[in-house]
Amino acid sequence: MDYQIEWTPTADREFYELVSFIADTWSDRIVSEFVDKAYKTINLLSTFPELGIQEPNEEGIRLLFIRKYTKIYYRIEGDRILILNVFDTRRDPDSKPF
Repeated sequence: MDYQIEWTPTADREFYELVSFIADTWSDRIVSEFVDKAYKTINLLSTFPELGIQEPNEEGIRLLFIRKYTKIYYRIEGDRILILNVFDTRRDPDSKPF
């Protein structure tokens, strides 16, 4: 059974801001590679929803790394995966990502 992927407005905004930051800092090739990797990782969740690890202090929230410093926070809700946030730990490592 494939799960439907849905993004919260926060996750959508944070992803867009992260891609914009990468575009301002690095090449188009790096942006393309990051976006491809992000969507491939998220698409894996539709088939393997428990791929990410359980967030230790938050019941029902899981996280999965896109890259070394970039995490996807999500929750499984019935037959859907709700993407809560896409968080780059280099930006503000002490802030709460969701």
